[in-house]
Amino acid sequence: MSSITIRKPEGPIRARIALPRSKSMANRALVLASLAGQSDVVIDLPTSDDTRILDVLLRERALAMHCGLGGTTFRFLTAWAAVQPGEDRLITGDKKLLERPHHTLVQALIALGARIDGLASGLLVHGTEMKGGELTIDSP
Repeated sequence: MSSITIRKPEGPIRARIALPRSKSMANRALVLASLAGQSDVVIDLPTSDDTRILDVLLRERALAMHCGLGGTTFRFLTAWAAVQPGEDRLITGDKKLLERPHHTLVQALIALGARIDGLASGLLVHGTEMKGGELTIDSP
């Protein structure tokens, strides 16, 4: 099993990175930029619905965030919302998306200190200062 350690940088990071034009990479870059308070630095995005929706939702920061059918959008926004202290958000989507299993992600985030309530309409995420720590996720 491989291990990844992520540490807070000691100072500002200034870089320009040219990533492949993929939905997966673009979505990750959008979340990281939003967490850094720099949503406008990610440019030349692919035109997939998932990426377009995620970009709009992260910029609008609405209290209810509808992900459509986007599983990646749903998962990334759930984690993003968990680290927005003092802010509650409903992460929701189309019926088919809400029927998909999200338990592994929710349990992992809760283990790190997140507060998440499962509702019929989605996940109510109570943003907080998460405690972090070591986590093992069994996911094929």
